[in-house]
Amino acid sequence: MSSRLTIPSRLADVEEKLLAQWPTERWEKVRVVVAVSGGADSVALLRALLRLSAEPRRLLVAHFNHRWRGTASDEDAAWVERLAARWGLCCQIGTMPGEPVPASEQAARDARYCFLRQVAHRFGARYVATAHTADDRIETFFHNMLRGSGVRGLASLQPFRSLDEDLVLARPLLSVERTEIESYLAALDQSYRHDQTNEDPSFARNYLRHAILPALRQRYGEHTFGRLTHLLDDLAEWRDCIDHVARDYLAEVRRLATSAPFRTDLERLTARVGASPLRPALPPNHPSSAERWPPWGVAIPDKSSLPAGWIVVREALRWQWEIRGWPLGQMSRERWHDLRSAWEIATEPVAAVRQLASLPGGLRLLRSAHWIAIAPAEIASGDDERNEDSSGISPSGG
Repeated sequence: MSSRLTIPSRLADVEEKLLAQWPTERWEKVRVVVAVSGGADSVALLRALLRLSAEPRRLLVAHFNHRWRGTASDEDAAWVERLAARWGLCCQIGTMPGEPVPASEQAARDARYCFLRQVAHRFGARYVATAHTADDRIETFFHNMLRGSGVRGLASLQPFRSLDEDLVLARPLLSVERTEIESYLAALDQSYRHDQTNEDPSFARNYLRHAILPALRQRYGEHTFGRLTHLLDDLAEWRDCIDHVARDYLAEVRRLATSAPFRTDLERLTARVGASPLRPALPPNHPSSAERWPPWGVAIPDKSSLPAGWIVVREALRWQWEIRGWPLGQMSRERWHDLRSAWEIATEPVAAVRQLASLPGGLRLLRSAHWIAIAPAEIASGDDERNEDSSGISPSGG
């Protein structure tokens, strides 16, 4: 174990909370990419991991320069390089070539995570660690709520998330508040960088951070964030429970597909779209090959054939969207309503495959007797019957 500085016990809470979330035995024997912007949160994460790790050289610092602030952005990158060198760590700097990344939160996030994944794969890392705090979690809750997200979106920031089959995103500071971060760094006499764009209220999260959340804390007391954190923990448990039920539902779907007449109906769908060379091709040993069933798209029986709660069916469909890389973020409430209507409406079995609606990302909503299917437009087109009105669903644009 690396030598630890003597700091007041009340400040050791930061490290204790980190260890409760992410015990050292889970990460100190593997390579970890630590995302360091130079701000207080990420610097505190790096210092805590250095102090807790028996093999700190397994940590790798990664910094992405968005180049939004010209010279100041370059100075942040140079500062992070010096910090990494001070502790003998490898440091990777990413910079967007050409014009700076457009000044939008989503564009910045996409570019940053693409870089972090590239670094992790280049160095064989198991984890990418980011410094999201309890404050970030609560900001995300309000941000997603005001954008109209469902419960899954409200509980979106969780301690761990798979980036792919070999890489895990870790957020070990989610139970630590920003005030604790600042006190922790003060106790270590550790400086950090200040990004002035974090003060710009034109960014939605900055407005929440500097205007809305302080007002809530002032009105409802210091324990406001703690209460909200407990709510988010409950939402996360709810989400995990629904995920479990949704996976059981998909297992039931596969069992149903082996029985007549459902097998015949599904074979008709497969004959329509499954022979196309454009369908997703995965080797049999690919981690997602068993999950991508059927291989050409998604198929579920209608509600009368396999009763379930819509919330379970929707989460099962969301999971399928994610593992296939379909544009889940473009699925508005109206598009989910199209899917729900198709699933709920019982119709007389018809031999033909019918197209019911268009979905974002070049997808098509199809029906064949008791089966509802979603497939890419390239492999869902054909000479079968088209009847976009008989189901009661009006065609939806992508």
